[in-house]
Amino acid sequence: MVSGSADTTLRIWDTQTRAQILGPLKGHNALVYVVFVFLDGQRMASSFKDGAIRIWSMTSGQEVLPPL
Repeated sequence: MVSGSADTTLRIWDTQTRAQILGPLKGHNALVYVVFVFLDGQRMASSFKDGAIRIWSMTSGQEVLPPL
């Protein structure tokens, strides 16, 4: 599971153990509004209030593209 937060970060969680796997992932400058996990389970996208979209690796937590 992925969560976006008012503290501008993203976190990836294991739903069975409820443990944080990755995070906090930093890159946004404001409240994260939207998080989307790609069907391949390898990438996720996030967006915040100014509309910028960031694409992240679900395994490394690194951004894989510059902000769109």
